[in-house]
Amino acid sequence: MVQRIRLASLLLCVASVAASGCGHFEVRQAQSLVDQVGAERIRQAAQSLRKFSETPNQNVPPESWPKVLGELQPESISVDKGGVTISKYSFFVEAEGLYVVFDGEEPPEERSGDPSFHKIPEGIYWYQHTG
Repeated sequence: MVQRIRLASLLLCVASVAASGCGHFEVRQAQSLVDQVGAERIRQAAQSLRKFSETPNQNVPPESWPKVLGELQPESISVDKGGVTISKYSFFVEAEGLYVVFDGEEPPEERSGDPSFHKIPEGIYWYQHTG
């Protein structure tokens, strides 16, 4: 009986620790994902979506996602005049993911305001919007 209680407690503890990592997409996960897929491949794929930037904050339909960006398993992809937003997590007004700057455009200021940005490699940023 005591062993069952200990085992149940251990399983509950493991489950709660595992669940705490779910949901949010944090900068360390972003760095790992960019390393895994390849920063240059991500930048090149994002550049191919520039045609969508003619309409402000244009959502890109999944069938138009470059294969490389699909490997990132985004919730959504949108394009503005400055670059591509690859949403990895969103909940009401909160959002987190990657932002890839188009060639020749100004990069966002790091860690300023809402959303905040953190450069991973050149031209790719992790962003967090808290609403």
